[in-house]
Amino acid sequence: MNKYDVIIAGGGPAGCTSAALLAQQGYKVLLLEKGQHPRFHIGESMMPEVGQIMHRLGIDWSTGNIIKNGAEFIDEQSGRSLYFPLSGKYRNYQIERSVFDQKLFINAQQQGVDARQQEAVKKVNLSSDGVQITSNKDRYQGRYFIDATGRSALMGRKQSTIKRLQKFGRFALYQHFHLAVSTTSKALFASGHIKVLLADIGWIWIIPLTGQRLSLGLVVQKGRPEALTNQRLFEHYTQASPYVTELLSGSVVKD
Repeated sequence: MNKYDVIIAGGGPAGCTSAALLAQQGYKVLLLEKGQHPRFHIGESMMPEVGQIMHRLGIDWSTGNIIKNGAEFIDEQSGRSLYFPLSGKYRNYQIERSVFDQKLFINAQQQGVDARQQEAVKKVNLSSDGVQITSNKDRYQGRYFIDATGRSALMGRKQSTIKRLQKFGRFALYQHFHLAVSTTSKALFASGHIKVLLADIGWIWIIPLTGQRLSLGLVVQKGRPEALTNQRLFEHYTQASPYVTELLSGSVVKD
């Protein structure tokens, strides 16, 4: 049986970061990812604290990505807005999750992690001697086990310990666009800002991406009109925004 110091389930940001940092300290680490990179996942913007972690991991995002200079919260009804600049030691960037996750996974391998894809953890047996893992391909033994499966919640589901967070939010609807070149789109990409538009049902996010692309999302926190499908709900709120309407003029929907 293959033996490791630490076995990690989940090859997303948490799993790859944990694996790389442990490998940097000389530990023998196995990272098992059930999927295959690159894979789509919504989420395209670094948080301020991520810069320091990327520095520790030795990853540079400065090439080929839009710098995230801050976030602007806008109430189009009242005309009020509030801007939060990001001006710390480390720079933040707008990065698609598929690109982000794949680069972290490759970095973990470069740090010496035994990182494997398309291999799912099926059984986890914990004891005072460590942990035994059975995947769809092999069996492994480790001193420690980290569940980094995120929303899949591997151990939470196995041990029936999942509890839904109340009043955290309901759901989000989103679409990617390729924007036409305009004064409005030029200003957005030049700033690198995230824009958050307040709505009575929640809020709309606007995130500029490389290649004149845009991530547009509607976060629904409150009760929704039952008569509207998700597509119509998304269109209703995004088309009601003067800024979004102007920004999307001449745009093309991306798959």
